[in-house]
Amino acid sequence: GGAAEGVRQSLVQKAGDASRGVEYELSPPGGLEAEGGGHGVQGESAAGHGRVPVREGQSAQGAFAAPQVGVEQAQGAAGDQHRGGVEDVLAGGTPVDELGGGRVEWALHCCVSLSQATSPVPVARFAELHGVPTAYLAKQLQALSRAGIVRSVPGPSGGYRLTRAPSEITVLEVVEAVDGREPPFRCTEIRRRGPLALSPESCAKPCAVARAMASADAAWRGALADVTVADLGRSIDTDSSGTAMRELRGWLSGAG
Repeated sequence: GGAAEGVRQSLVQKAGDASRGVEYELSPPGGLEAEGGGHGVQGESAAGHGRVPVREGQSAQGAFAAPQVGVEQAQGAAGDQHRGGVEDVLAGGTPVDELGGGRVEWALHCCVSLSQATSPVPVARFAELHGVPTAYLAKQLQALSRAGIVRSVPGPSGGYRLTRAPSEITVLEVVEAVDGREPPFRCTEIRRRGPLALSPESCAKPCAVARAMASADAAWRGALADVTVADLGRSIDTDSSGTAMRELRGWLSGAG
């Protein structure tokens, strides 16, 4: 249909961009972040590698599994110019870099995974576990590192680990590390415009809309601050009748 054609054309355009050298800088400002062999991920293209079908959640993931990701390969001249120059998209066709909520979801799942790990976990291992693009996931882990939630361990057996006990890391901290602390609503004082505009003197305090949105934002942040990474792990385990965390620990240790 029209929507699918629009997505396809968008993918072709992105592939063309990739063929002209558009890359993604994944290292934080001020230097590379060591992980694995001691080198941060830098200049890695968001391009995929052919078409990867959506899979059912593996047993090691259980109820813990995040949505699987497929890769749509752009067709046409742009795709011919840069084979592999594709846009990673979710199963529903939404480009990954446009799915803001996905960043938080992936970061939280990674934190829960780290709460069960006995050694540092590489980015590629996380990406395999959750079926998401490595390059995009690396960005979220670097954001968590800059916020002091995880730290990078260099060396052949390197990867990421939590800096604190999971019971000391709140969901709000993770959300703000990935999405920032800016409120989702910003008042533009529309009441001071148009034929019925109010005077500046009449707008000394926030309007009813701004007050309602600020109240909702405060309640949302308060709720997230009351939940820790340890709480998430327990809830996930409860949802799976007590099997998810055991299977996760086994998979991370190499048994899966």
